[in-house]
Amino acid sequence: MELELLRYIQSAASPVLDVFFIGITMLAEPALWVVVLAWIYWNSDKTAGRFISYAMFTSLCFGNGLKEIFRMPRPIGEPGIRTIYADTATGYSFPSGHSQMMATVGSAIPLWYRKNSLWYFFIPLMFLVAFSRMYLGVHYPRDVFVGLLLGVGISWLCAKLWDRALGHSGLFAATFGLMSIFLFVARSHDFLQLYGLFGGFAAGCAYEERYVRFGMRDRASRKAARFVLGLCVIGVVYGLGKLLPDLLWLIPIRYFFVAFAGYGLVPMLFKKLGI
Repeated sequence: MELELLRYIQSAASPVLDVFFIGITMLAEPALWVVVLAWIYWNSDKTAGRFISYAMFTSLCFGNGLKEIFRMPRPIGEPGIRTIYADTATGYSFPSGHSQMMATVGSAIPLWYRKNSLWYFFIPLMFLVAFSRMYLGVHYPRDVFVGLLLGVGISWLCAKLWDRALGHSGLFAATFGLMSIFLFVARSHDFLQLYGLFGGFAAGCAYEERYVRFGMRDRASRKAARFVLGLCVIGVVYGLGKLLPDLLWLIPIRYFFVAFAGYGLVPMLFKKLGI
């Protein structure tokens, strides 16, 4: 049944639609949202950056943990299924990480800013991303459906926890600890990467809150300098991590320091330099 639906969707394929849906699916790439969140956290609203990051890391860690439990194959290679842009199809199929990613940030942002107009923008985008994953032949309908539900549901839950938490650093640490349960079953690069990033985010925010407390700068030139400098520092830390041996247990350590740099050390650098 699901394969028949995928074949029906792909029956309308064309070079123009290929380019369009590759572009749509790229909007849910984690690397893009790392850049967006860096701008928000460093230059726009530090607290908003923390909340959206918290929802994103919680959602993606949980989703990748589920992938490791269910271990469902993708439709790639099934008769009559054409797969393009397969580089985005890492790990298992269920649930769809791209669908969940867009549903998470597309819910967290309107929930934070409390603007209905943002829902009108993000809801169609969520469904377009989910559809793109089927059109590209990398996910089944059940994958994208559950991914959408998880993204919206976890963002809503994170918003409720945020409002009730006595301290957000404690909330981050507790949620990170809860995600550690998946270490009993998860051995994939994707989960261990996200697990390390979540830990670095939690530690970096705690460090910044206690020792740094950097403020925003309104001048556009200062914002541009902060943004470029911050991304360069993260790039250097990421590059240094690549020098470590390619061992599974080193993956979360490598990405821990990448996130810790972004949320803790880079703000300290901004404050020291007065930018």
